[in-house]
Amino acid sequence: MQPFHRMALVGLLALTSVLRAVPPAAEIKKVFDALDTSHNGAVGLAEWEQASFTLFKAADANHDNFLTRDEIAPGAMSAETFLTADTDQNNKLSIGEYMNLRRAIFRAADINRDDYLVLYEYEIFHLLAQYGWHDRNHNGRLDPSELKAALTRAFEQLDTDHDKILSPAEGDFLSTEHRAEMEKAGAGKVTVDAFIAGYMHLLTG
Repeated sequence: MQPFHRMALVGLLALTSVLRAVPPAAEIKKVFDALDTSHNGAVGLAEWEQASFTLFKAADANHDNFLTRDEIAPGAMSAETFLTADTDQNNKLSIGEYMNLRRAIFRAADINRDDYLVLYEYEIFHLLAQYGWHDRNHNGRLDPSELKAALTRAFEQLDTDHDKILSPAEGDFLSTEHRAEMEKAGAGKVTVDAFIAGYMHLLTG
């Protein structure tokens, strides 16, 4: 994680893209299924790296094995992420720099640290890519207290009518199964406590 030490004060996931709406559940699932080439319900590091390599090659318009800011699609990577990943500061990303960034993102998104991403981790990945997290101990991982704080902050932003309940429209990124887990914890309502409890239950099994 040393190349990314400048990301310590804000979550790595929040730096991957400029702010945009969290995708709806169907879109998250569609991309997840595309990443899961082994069709086992989990994305391993090898699958993540293969997809990352494919993304790099698709973006490398002049085929020089470097990515400039102009070659990266609008909204796909923040300026701060680009500068942080560009460790030799030559204003372009080599395949090595890009893959190091992508591996660091995988490590941060792998909340339960089992070397796989499952759907609820990928869902959280998208959520925190929008709202961020504070990596207080600078280890590049989402620890339980950091995750709870990040989910609380995200809930407050998602609850646009400020009724302290996440409606289906406000939480349209949630899969049906994950929302049901939260409603179970909240007596039929997705409150902030139920939101956190539902994800924590999924993560701990």
